[in-house]
Amino acid sequence: MNNYRLIYRIVNLFLVFVILDNHSLRAQSGSFPNKIYFISDCQQPMKIETMRLSPYRNEEARDSLFSDIIRQNPPYLFFLGDITSAGSNKKSWIPIDGFLHRLSRQHTIVNAIPGNHEYYKYSRKGIMNFSKRFPQNSLLGYCVTTDSMAFVMLNSNFNKLTAGQILQQQQWYNKKMDSLDASHGVKVIIVCLHHAPFTNSTIVSPSKPVSEAILPRFISSPKARLFMSGHSHNLEYFKNYPNKHFLVIGGGGGLIQPLRLPDKSLYTDLIPQNNKPLYFYVTIARNGDVINLQARGLQKDFSTYYSLDIGKIELKSNE
Repeated sequence: MNNYRLIYRIVNLFLVFVILDNHSLRAQSGSFPNKIYFISDCQQPMKIETMRLSPYRNEEARDSLFSDIIRQNPPYLFFLGDITSAGSNKKSWIPIDGFLHRLSRQHTIVNAIPGNHEYYKYSRKGIMNFSKRFPQNSLLGYCVTTDSMAFVMLNSNFNKLTAGQILQQQQWYNKKMDSLDASHGVKVIIVCLHHAPFTNSTIVSPSKPVSEAILPRFISSPKARLFMSGHSHNLEYFKNYPNKHFLVIGGGGGLIQPLRLPDKSLYTDLIPQNNKPLYFYVTIARNGDVINLQARGLQKDFSTYYSLDIGKIELKSNE
């Protein structure tokens, strides 16, 4: 009996040590418990892509962003697709696996959705590699709720999904949006996927399937206020509908994509070109009825990190 009591005390002391150690780590890092981190388009340059776009310290930038995120010790991190250049290539996952291991050690909760590069070349193998690393995340839509914010995560690779899979995700999405709109515990809904419905990129086009299948329910929802995507390797910010915010965050290290000149742009970008970081990740934080959007990243010279206050979403205002 005494041996059991001794083991019980040792286990409890160990648990207390782990909890205190983790708390201390978060306190030293200066992180904010309600700040949620997002990164997208971290893929290494591929030879075929460099025929059109020039590389510029891409892998160095990705690794630097990863290290900076680790220093912040985030409670949550979301990947919005194109995590690696080819999902079917095990070698391309090596730097990602190292990053995920470091996040796991500090108890960061990581979620992800696939981009087109996760399906690249050998789709089935690529998605197997993706699901192996994110087994908790459904490929046909899931929802994460924290701090009264609901993050609805969707797969926008419609050309890789069967008609049945598209219907299954659409039905889940519509039902989930209905339940979140009716929930007293949810203040705001944030919809996330990979392909951007709006972008001024000269390399990728705005996604028509996303605009047709996903946008209508987002626009009709009284709680849905922020729509986040990647695919365009830029920081872009649009308000194309009243009370609706659209943020493109594809700056995780992929090849830089030029934007249309202002006089030829398709949409009004609220972030001037000279204010945009070159490579970056994004954080959002809720403070009462205000959502703060911020980007943190590197300028051309990589000399220091640059933080940009993108804007605020007033949850109770009519804007």
